[in-house]
Amino acid sequence: MRVYSKDSRGNAQFVGEDGIDHTPKGETVSLKLGESFDVTARRKQTSFKKLSGTSANNYAFKVGFEMELKNARPEPVTVKVLEDIPGDWTMIKSSQPHTKEAANLASWHVQIPPEGAVTLTWLVQARF
Repeated sequence: MRVYSKDSRGNAQFVGEDGIDHTPKGETVSLKLGESFDVTARRKQTSFKKLSGTSANNYAFKVGFEMELKNARPEPVTVKVLEDIPGDWTMIKSSQPHTKEAANLASWHVQIPPEGAVTLTWLVQARF
């Protein structure tokens, strides 16, 4: 699939392309149209605390993360951040509203100002 967008003069500009695998009717299709070099992200773990457990089947912990998102573009951008979180988890604290998209997936829609940066932080508790 090829995707085009109109520029300021109304002309079609190529945005990107991707292939589509076999997809059942009614299911969501995701396209990766390219890589942005002017929007970047750096994620790091900021804390970890074991709460209980002695084995992989009986384990609880709290873990914190920080993600710095930078936008070098002259216009604002919105970035969708996806974080895979294992086990049965609860978001304890987050600097921005999140959505629990699936049992193991949290997401944020982060707006980054033109030529600016935003730091997204979160603390999650999980158990297996």
